[in-house]
Amino acid sequence: MSFRDKLFVKAKTRSVFHIPINMGSVFPKTFKSIEDADAHSDDDFIVLSYDASPWSAEHYFSVTKEVPKEEMVHFLF
Repeated sequence: MSFRDKLFVKAKTRSVFHIPINMGSVFPKTFKSIEDADAHSDDDFIVLSYDASPWSAEHYFSVTKEVPKEEMVHFLF
């Protein structure tokens, strides 16, 4: 599977020593934004997560098009 030129919505969560503390609010909000923009695909959906530090994590939700008011990311690999 290649993520080259695949579009993602980027979301961030806070953590305490790598334990997420607000994932329960961030994920539903992000999913709602994606669904409201009709930018999801039932056949080609993935969430990638990166534990950036003991205090934060980044999450990348694959989408089919731009989602208003969300940070959009293209991977270069």
